[in-house]
Amino acid sequence: MKTLSKSTFGLFAALILVLSLANTQSARAFVQRGKNLAASTPPLLSNIQAMELGGTHTCALTAEGGVKCWGSNFSGELGDGTTFNRFAPINVSGLSNGITAISTGSEFTCALTNNGEVKCWGNNAYGQLGDGTTVNRHTPVNVIGLSGTIIAITTGHSHACALTTDHIVQ
Repeated sequence: MKTLSKSTFGLFAALILVLSLANTQSARAFVQRGKNLAASTPPLLSNIQAMELGGTHTCALTAEGGVKCWGSNFSGELGDGTTFNRFAPINVSGLSNGITAISTGSEFTCALTNNGEVKCWGNNAYGQLGDGTTVNRHTPVNVIGLSGTIIAITTGHSHACALTTDHIVQ
């Protein structure tokens, strides 16, 4: 038996809601507006090298090495200096180029720079941003205490790890 993804389930739930209201004029107008919008809306992003899905947000790495994020921003995980949710991609503050990899956790995001530094932002309840505090950050901060040349990063629900050229995980 095939299971539905959360996003597919959400679309089906919305469709069921619309169909349950389909006998009303406003529901038919809502469906038509959606069709018109979908036909005329340009893609949100182009020339994307990688995407990461967090708990309730998404980030993309551009071909220029910039980072764009959208979705929930409760803890500053979009990195734009606010906690406003965004329905369209926005630039992460200070990361318009020079990024080689991104990774998203539950409510935080990290980026690897082309010179081997790691920057993180968002929820920091468990110190997962690596800045020596447990203060949420709404813009990227440098991870401190890493040694060696970092070549990869990864995140979990509430933690992050970095891999060095010497194959050491920090």
